[in-house]
Amino acid sequence: MSARKNIYDYIKTHGIRKYAGDELRAVGAISEWARVLRQLRQDNIIDFEYDSTTKVYDLKAINTYTSTTLRSGLSSKDKYKIRNRDGHRCQSCGKGVNDGMKLHVDHKIPIDWGGSNLDDNLWTLCDDCNLAKKAFFKDDFDVKVMKLVFSESSGYQRLKVLFEQSPNVKFTPSVLQGISGIRDWTRTIRDIRNKYNINISWVTATAEFPNGYYTNVQ
Repeated sequence: MSARKNIYDYIKTHGIRKYAGDELRAVGAISEWARVLRQLRQDNIIDFEYDSTTKVYDLKAINTYTSTTLRSGLSSKDKYKIRNRDGHRCQSCGKGVNDGMKLHVDHKIPIDWGGSNLDDNLWTLCDDCNLAKKAFFKDDFDVKVMKLVFSESSGYQRLKVLFEQSPNVKFTPSVLQGISGIRDWTRTIRDIRNKYNINISWVTATAEFPNGYYTNVQ
């Protein structure tokens, strides 16, 4: 479970009261727990006043933690900040507005799978890559495996865990690009195969998979 959800569940259980900073730090169990709290407030999930002298958070309101609430927490200013950070280019294929692409600010780890609105979970995608990412999330993948995959911060580790945990499952190029979030994902797969001795094979076009697929043959 994420630090964000841990903190929210703890506050939801203990209700409207004052919380010591050390108390919430222990619950969050990450170095950036205070930023998580501020993000929860920005997303209108909780409201509090902070006393910097006593380091106490005086909770004023607790709202329902839902996917809709989280998604609505991104303002136009937030989205511009992410697009600007990413150089106004898709972080998957590298295309930008000068290439005629419409850009979106997307959650790397979906909200429904425990993702947050924190900057490190947001990136810029073009129309094509955003649609491809949405498509593979609709596929019939093992949810437990995918949550494990997306708990990894790097695209390299996500691909490694994906193949380790999914023997004989067929993954199309668009799915792997979307999961990894890196441009040179094919070279990454070759490196993972050689370094960790995972039997990842490429199968060319078939009737079911006209664009081919990768699989960890067991």
